[in-house]
Amino acid sequence: MAISVDTVYQRVLALANKEQRGYITPQEFNLLANQAQMSIFESYFYAKNQRGRTEQNKTNEVNESDIDELLDRKLGPFQSFEFVTNGHTFPPTVTVSSVAYDVFQTGVVLLGDEPCQKVSMHEAQRLRKSQRHMATTTLQAPIYTDSRVSGRDIIVYAGSATEIGPDFTQANCDVDSGDATINHDAVNALIVAGLAVSGTGIPIGATVASKETTTQFELSVNATATNDPVTLTFGPNMTVECFRVPKTVNWSYVVVNNKALFNNNPALAQDFELHKSEADTVVMKILELAGIVMNKPGLVQIAATKDASEMQIQNT
Repeated sequence: MAISVDTVYQRVLALANKEQRGYITPQEFNLLANQAQMSIFESYFYAKNQRGRTEQNKTNEVNESDIDELLDRKLGPFQSFEFVTNGHTFPPTVTVSSVAYDVFQTGVVLLGDEPCQKVSMHEAQRLRKSQRHMATTTLQAPIYTDSRVSGRDIIVYAGSATEIGPDFTQANCDVDSGDATINHDAVNALIVAGLAVSGTGIPIGATVASKETTTQFELSVNATATNDPVTLTFGPNMTVECFRVPKTVNWSYVVVNNKALFNNNPALAQDFELHKSEADTVVMKILELAGIVMNKPGLVQIAATKDASEMQIQNT
């Protein structure tokens, strides 16, 4: 789905017209390419917001002309669900291939598989004081609101006036590879079904499937290593939808006879992560920015007009 960085660069050079419009160096191209990619990426969120306001009566039917479906596909490579630390703090970065990328935007919050409804701080306080509401929503219909505590993002309630979290630990746990049963030597009333579990030998995403006795519980998956004893960490099985920033575009090159030639080394070159339908938009946005850098008003006008026309078609 990626757009070739070399293809874009060659099209930009051809359209800019080296003899009459000026030459765009690889360094300049990389700077402009990343600015163009980020601009297009940001526009997806504004487009989703606009369509959400103008198409409130939209049905669930999907066909080849469904723009909402296309927007979801465009955002797909940047989307992931990450754990909410201590039940209140969103992750600042998302790791892809051992590289951390900043989280640009967050979306839906989940408690287990249950979506959390966002409410205002005033509404959250009203629901907390409603015994009827809390008594009928235990671990169901969770709600959350913005936190007023520095360093925290949200406060989540689910059938209790007490917020969900924070994480806690249990020492002296017996973990056996290939076995889902965990024994520990002390009674811990905080361990209940549904909690997320982490620690040495515990697979990512594991949860407490059931509590068998006061000192034994079952994991949702088998352990992957044997450790005796080990300290495990428990916390709310809460995740948040995250959209990371795109990877940094890079037209890598080698110089041969004083000429820059594309170096297609996967460790150096980085294509655009945008959907292939954005190829023309990427080229025009880079040309528009290049015209400003080279002080070529004509190039700016041509590229901006073409880009505006493309955007109008996409948003209608």
